[in-house]
Amino acid sequence: MDALQFISLLQQKLMVFDFYLRSLSSFGYSYHFLLFAGFLYWSGYKYLGARLAIGTEISTTIFGTCRQFFDSPRPYWIYPELYNDMSEKGMSEKAFGMPSGHTQNTVVLWGLLASTLKSRWLWALALLMIFSTALSRLYLGVHFPSQILVGISFGTIILFLIISLEQSFLNFLNIKTFWQRCFIVLIACSLPLLTALFIREILNWGVSSSALFPYSKLSKFTGLFAGIGLGLLIAPAFGKPSMKLFFTQALPGAVSVSLLYKLLPYLPQPEDFPELYYLFRWLEAFILAFWETGLWPVIYRKLVGNHS
Repeated sequence: MDALQFISLLQQKLMVFDFYLRSLSSFGYSYHFLLFAGFLYWSGYKYLGARLAIGTEISTTIFGTCRQFFDSPRPYWIYPELYNDMSEKGMSEKAFGMPSGHTQNTVVLWGLLASTLKSRWLWALALLMIFSTALSRLYLGVHFPSQILVGISFGTIILFLIISLEQSFLNFLNIKTFWQRCFIVLIACSLPLLTALFIREILNWGVSSSALFPYSKLSKFTGLFAGIGLGLLIAPAFGKPSMKLFFTQALPGAVSVSLLYKLLPYLPQPEDFPELYYLFRWLEAFILAFWETGLWPVIYRKLVGNHS
Protein backbone atom coordinates (compact mmCIF):
# COMPACT_ATOMS: atom_id res chain seq x y z
CA MET A 1 0.00 0.00 0.00
CA ASP A 2 1.49 3.33 -1.04
CA ALA A 3 1.01 6.65 0.76
CA LEU A 4 -1.87 7.80 -1.42
CA GLN A 5 -3.78 4.56 -0.90
CA PHE A 6 -3.12 4.84 2.83
CA ILE A 7 -4.57 8.37 2.96
CA SER A 8 -7.60 7.29 0.94
CA LEU A 9 -8.17 4.40 3.34
CA LEU A 10 -7.96 6.73 6.35
CA GLN A 11 -10.53 9.04 4.80
CA GLN A 12 -12.92 6.14 4.44
CA LYS A 13 -12.38 4.61 7.87
CA LEU A 14 -12.29 7.81 9.93
CA MET A 15 -15.36 9.50 8.49
CA VAL A 16 -17.13 9.05 11.83
CA PHE A 17 -14.53 11.36 13.40
CA ASP A 18 -14.82 13.96 10.66
CA PHE A 19 -15.94 16.86 12.86
CA TYR A 20 -13.31 16.17 15.52
CA LEU A 21 -10.46 15.85 13.02
CA ARG A 22 -11.44 18.99 11.12
CA SER A 23 -11.81 20.97 14.34
CA LEU A 24 -8.47 19.76 15.63
CA SER A 25 -6.78 20.71 12.38
CA SER A 26 -8.40 24.15 12.42
CA PHE A 27 -7.05 24.80 15.91
CA GLY A 28 -3.54 23.81 14.81
CA TYR A 29 -2.73 27.07 13.03
CA SER A 30 -0.14 29.29 14.71
CA TYR A 31 -2.64 32.08 15.38
CA HIS A 32 -4.80 29.84 17.56
CA PHE A 33 -1.77 28.53 19.44
CA LEU A 34 -0.63 32.10 20.10
CA LEU A 35 -4.10 33.08 21.28
CA PHE A 36 -4.11 30.10 23.65
CA ALA A 37 -0.68 31.13 24.95
CA GLY A 38 -1.96 34.69 25.29
CA PHE A 39 -4.87 33.60 27.46
CA LEU A 40 -2.48 31.87 29.85
CA TYR A 41 -0.07 34.80 29.75
CA TRP A 42 -2.70 37.47 30.48
CA SER A 43 -4.37 35.33 33.16
CA GLY A 44 -1.24 35.48 35.30
CA TYR A 45 0.61 32.43 34.02
CA LYS A 46 3.20 34.73 32.53
CA TYR A 47 6.13 32.35 32.25
CA LEU A 48 4.04 29.51 30.88
CA GLY A 49 2.26 31.69 28.34
CA ALA A 50 5.48 33.36 27.23
CA ARG A 51 7.22 30.01 26.90
CA LEU A 52 4.43 28.60 24.75
CA ALA A 53 4.30 31.71 22.56
CA ILE A 54 8.06 31.77 21.99
CA GLY A 55 8.23 28.02 21.41
CA THR A 56 5.37 28.08 18.94
CA GLU A 57 6.88 30.94 16.98
CA ILE A 58 10.36 29.39 16.92
CA SER A 59 8.77 26.27 15.47
CA THR A 60 6.61 28.23 13.01
CA THR A 61 9.55 30.26 11.75
CA ILE A 62 11.65 27.13 11.30
CA PHE A 63 9.08 25.20 9.30
CA GLY A 64 8.36 28.35 7.28
CA THR A 65 12.06 28.54 6.43
CA CYS A 66 12.27 24.83 5.60
CA ARG A 67 9.50 25.17 3.05
CA GLN A 68 11.72 27.51 1.07
CA PHE A 69 14.01 24.58 0.39
CA PHE A 70 11.92 21.37 0.34
CA ASP A 71 10.08 20.87 -2.93
CA SER A 72 7.51 18.55 -1.39
CA PRO A 73 3.96 18.69 -2.80
CA ARG A 74 0.88 17.93 -0.77
CA PRO A 75 -1.15 14.79 -1.52
CA TYR A 76 -4.13 16.63 -2.99
CA TRP A 77 -1.87 18.52 -5.39
CA ILE A 78 -1.19 15.17 -7.06
CA TYR A 79 -4.60 13.58 -6.54
CA PRO A 80 -7.27 16.30 -6.11
CA GLU A 81 -9.81 13.71 -4.96
CA LEU A 82 -7.88 13.47 -1.69
CA TYR A 83 -8.74 17.11 -0.98
CA ASN A 84 -11.61 15.78 1.13
CA ASP A 85 -14.01 18.63 0.28
CA MET A 86 -11.77 21.06 2.13
CA SER A 87 -12.40 23.76 -0.46
CA GLU A 88 -15.85 24.12 1.05
CA LYS A 89 -14.26 24.75 4.43
CA GLY A 90 -11.96 27.50 3.18
CA MET A 91 -8.89 25.61 4.39
CA SER A 92 -6.88 25.39 1.19
CA GLU A 93 -3.14 24.93 1.76
CA LYS A 94 -0.98 26.57 -0.89
CA ALA A 95 2.54 26.20 0.57
CA PHE A 96 4.73 23.13 0.18
CA GLY A 97 4.05 20.44 2.77
CA MET A 98 7.48 19.57 4.18
CA PRO A 99 7.47 19.49 7.14
CA SER A 100 3.97 19.37 8.62
CA GLY A 101 3.73 22.65 10.52
CA HIS A 102 0.62 21.60 12.44
CA THR A 103 2.30 18.47 13.75
CA GLN A 104 5.58 20.21 14.49
CA ASN A 105 3.89 23.03 16.41
CA THR A 106 1.74 20.55 18.34
CA VAL A 107 4.83 18.68 19.50
CA VAL A 108 6.44 21.91 20.67
CA LEU A 109 3.39 23.50 22.33
CA TRP A 110 2.13 20.44 24.17
CA GLY A 111 5.65 19.32 25.01
CA LEU A 112 6.43 22.69 26.58
CA LEU A 113 3.11 22.70 28.42
CA ALA A 114 3.79 19.27 29.91
CA SER A 115 7.44 19.98 30.71
CA THR A 116 6.61 23.29 32.40
CA LEU A 117 3.83 21.88 34.57
CA LYS A 118 5.69 18.58 35.08
CA SER A 119 2.58 16.45 34.84
CA ARG A 120 2.47 12.83 33.66
CA TRP A 121 -1.16 13.32 32.70
CA LEU A 122 -0.21 16.26 30.53
CA TRP A 123 2.51 14.21 28.85
CA ALA A 124 -0.10 11.56 28.09
CA LEU A 125 -2.44 14.24 26.75
CA ALA A 126 0.43 15.71 24.73
CA LEU A 127 1.06 12.36 23.04
CA LEU A 128 -2.66 12.03 22.30
CA MET A 129 -2.80 15.52 20.80
CA ILE A 130 0.27 14.90 18.66
CA PHE A 131 -1.14 11.62 17.36
CA SER A 132 -4.58 13.13 16.74
CA THR A 133 -3.19 16.18 14.96
CA ALA A 134 -1.00 14.01 12.75
CA LEU A 135 -3.99 11.83 11.95
CA SER A 136 -6.14 14.86 11.14
CA ARG A 137 -3.63 16.18 8.62
CA LEU A 138 -3.46 12.80 6.91
CA TYR A 139 -7.24 12.48 6.96
CA LEU A 140 -7.67 15.89 5.34
CA GLY A 141 -5.28 14.96 2.56
CA VAL A 142 -2.89 17.84 3.16
CA HIS A 143 0.21 15.87 4.18
CA PHE A 144 2.01 12.69 3.29
CA PRO A 145 3.12 10.38 6.15
CA SER A 146 6.74 11.38 5.47
CA GLN A 147 5.88 15.06 6.01
CA ILE A 148 4.15 14.17 9.27
CA LEU A 149 7.16 12.17 10.49
CA VAL A 150 9.56 14.99 9.65
CA GLY A 151 7.28 17.43 11.48
CA ILE A 152 7.32 15.22 14.58
CA SER A 153 11.10 14.84 14.35
CA PHE A 154 11.75 18.55 13.91
CA GLY A 155 9.29 19.38 16.68
CA THR A 156 11.02 16.97 19.05
CA ILE A 157 14.43 18.47 18.27
CA ILE A 158 13.12 22.01 18.76
CA LEU A 159 11.47 21.01 22.03
CA PHE A 160 14.70 19.44 23.29
CA LEU A 161 16.77 22.48 22.31
CA ILE A 162 14.37 24.93 23.96
CA ILE A 163 14.35 22.96 27.21
CA SER A 164 18.13 22.53 27.12
CA LEU A 165 19.22 26.04 26.09
CA GLU A 166 16.48 28.29 27.46
CA GLN A 167 18.08 29.06 30.82
CA SER A 168 21.51 29.70 29.31
CA PHE A 169 20.02 32.15 26.82
CA LEU A 170 18.06 33.95 29.56
CA ASN A 171 21.20 34.19 31.69
CA PHE A 172 23.02 35.64 28.69
CA LEU A 173 20.28 38.26 28.18
CA ASN A 174 20.15 39.17 31.86
CA ILE A 175 23.69 40.58 31.84
CA LYS A 176 22.90 42.86 28.89
CA THR A 177 21.40 46.33 28.88
CA PHE A 178 17.81 46.81 27.71
CA TRP A 179 18.82 48.06 24.27
CA GLN A 180 21.37 45.28 23.87
CA ARG A 181 18.61 42.78 24.64
CA CYS A 182 16.37 44.38 22.04
CA PHE A 183 19.12 44.19 19.42
CA ILE A 184 19.94 40.56 20.22
CA VAL A 185 16.29 39.51 20.12
CA LEU A 186 15.67 41.35 16.86
CA ILE A 187 18.69 39.76 15.18
CA ALA A 188 17.85 36.30 16.50
CA CYS A 189 14.26 36.58 15.26
CA SER A 190 15.38 37.82 11.84
CA LEU A 191 17.96 35.09 11.20
CA PRO A 192 15.58 32.60 9.53
CA LEU A 193 14.36 35.16 6.99
CA LEU A 194 17.86 36.54 6.39
CA THR A 195 19.19 33.01 5.95
CA ALA A 196 16.49 32.12 3.45
CA LEU A 197 17.10 35.31 1.48
CA PHE A 198 20.85 34.75 1.41
CA ILE A 199 20.64 31.11 0.32
CA ARG A 200 17.91 31.61 -2.26
CA GLU A 201 18.75 35.03 -3.66
CA ILE A 202 22.54 35.15 -3.31
CA LEU A 203 23.50 31.48 -3.58
CA ASN A 204 20.52 30.79 -5.86
CA TRP A 205 19.66 27.53 -4.12
CA GLY A 206 16.20 26.40 -3.13
CA VAL A 207 12.88 25.41 -4.64
CA SER A 208 11.28 27.47 -7.36
CA SER A 209 7.96 29.04 -6.53
CA SER A 210 5.17 30.32 -8.72
CA ALA A 211 4.00 32.60 -5.90
CA LEU A 212 4.22 36.31 -6.61
CA PHE A 213 5.69 36.91 -3.14
CA PRO A 214 7.48 33.71 -2.05
CA TYR A 215 8.67 35.20 1.25
CA SER A 216 5.28 36.52 2.32
CA LYS A 217 4.54 33.94 5.01
CA LEU A 218 8.12 33.83 6.24
CA SER A 219 8.08 37.63 6.60
CA LYS A 220 4.91 37.30 8.65
CA PHE A 221 6.33 34.52 10.83
CA THR A 222 9.49 36.55 11.46
CA GLY A 223 7.42 39.59 12.40
CA LEU A 224 5.41 37.55 14.89
CA PHE A 225 8.61 36.15 16.37
CA ALA A 226 10.17 39.61 16.76
CA GLY A 227 6.97 41.09 18.18
CA ILE A 228 6.69 38.41 20.83
CA GLY A 229 10.35 38.71 21.81
CA LEU A 230 10.45 42.50 22.04
CA GLY A 231 7.05 42.61 23.72
CA LEU A 232 8.27 40.35 26.49
CA LEU A 233 11.17 42.73 27.13
CA ILE A 234 8.81 45.60 28.01
CA ALA A 235 6.08 43.57 29.71
CA PRO A 236 5.42 44.54 33.35
CA ALA A 237 5.24 42.14 36.26
CA PHE A 238 1.88 40.40 36.57
CA GLY A 239 -0.11 39.52 39.63
CA LYS A 240 -0.72 35.93 40.61
CA PRO A 241 -3.14 33.94 38.44
CA SER A 242 -6.68 34.96 39.29
CA MET A 243 -10.18 35.19 37.90
CA LYS A 244 -9.82 38.96 38.05
CA LEU A 245 -6.90 38.84 35.63
CA PHE A 246 -8.82 36.43 33.45
CA PHE A 247 -11.85 38.71 33.14
CA THR A 248 -10.09 42.09 33.13
CA GLN A 249 -6.91 41.34 31.18
CA ALA A 250 -7.25 38.02 29.35
CA LEU A 251 -10.73 38.40 27.86
CA PRO A 252 -10.25 42.01 26.68
CA GLY A 253 -6.81 41.01 25.43
CA ALA A 254 -8.25 38.19 23.36
CA VAL A 255 -10.89 40.50 21.90
CA SER A 256 -8.30 43.15 21.04
CA VAL A 257 -5.98 40.61 19.39
CA SER A 258 -8.87 39.20 17.38
CA LEU A 259 -9.81 42.70 16.20
CA LEU A 260 -6.22 43.47 15.25
CA TYR A 261 -6.01 40.16 13.41
CA LYS A 262 -9.01 41.21 11.32
CA LEU A 263 -8.01 44.86 10.82
CA LEU A 264 -4.24 44.71 10.22
CA PRO A 265 -4.54 43.07 6.78
CA TYR A 266 -6.09 46.38 5.68
CA LEU A 267 -2.70 48.02 6.01
CA PRO A 268 -1.27 49.10 2.64
CA GLN A 269 -0.13 46.20 0.47
CA PRO A 270 2.36 47.83 -1.96
CA GLU A 271 2.49 44.90 -4.38
CA ASP A 272 4.38 46.91 -6.98
CA PHE A 273 7.34 47.07 -4.61
CA PRO A 274 8.23 43.60 -3.24
CA GLU A 275 10.57 44.92 -0.55
CA LEU A 276 7.89 47.23 0.81
CA TYR A 277 5.31 44.45 0.56
CA TYR A 278 7.44 42.14 2.71
CA LEU A 279 8.10 44.97 5.16
CA PHE A 280 4.38 45.62 5.59
CA ARG A 281 3.67 41.91 6.07
CA TRP A 282 6.41 41.84 8.72
CA LEU A 283 5.03 44.98 10.36
CA GLU A 284 1.47 43.64 10.34
CA ALA A 285 2.54 40.53 12.23
CA PHE A 286 4.92 42.44 14.50
CA ILE A 287 2.19 44.82 15.68
CA LEU A 288 -0.12 41.92 16.50
CA ALA A 289 2.47 40.03 18.55
CA PHE A 290 3.95 43.13 20.20
CA TRP A 291 0.48 44.16 21.31
CA GLU A 292 -0.18 40.71 22.77
CA THR A 293 2.98 40.32 24.83
CA GLY A 294 3.99 43.92 25.49
CA LEU A 295 1.68 46.84 24.78
CA TRP A 296 -1.58 45.41 26.09
CA PRO A 297 -0.06 44.31 29.44
CA VAL A 298 1.57 47.75 29.80
CA ILE A 299 -1.69 49.55 29.03
CA TYR A 300 -3.60 47.24 31.37
CA ARG A 301 -1.15 47.95 34.18
CA LYS A 302 -1.55 51.69 33.62
CA LEU A 303 -5.33 51.38 33.68
CA VAL A 304 -5.72 49.25 36.80
CA GLY A 305 -2.56 50.14 38.72
CA ASN A 306 -0.56 47.62 40.67
CA HIS A 307 -3.41 46.05 42.63
CA SER A 308 -4.61 43.40 40.19
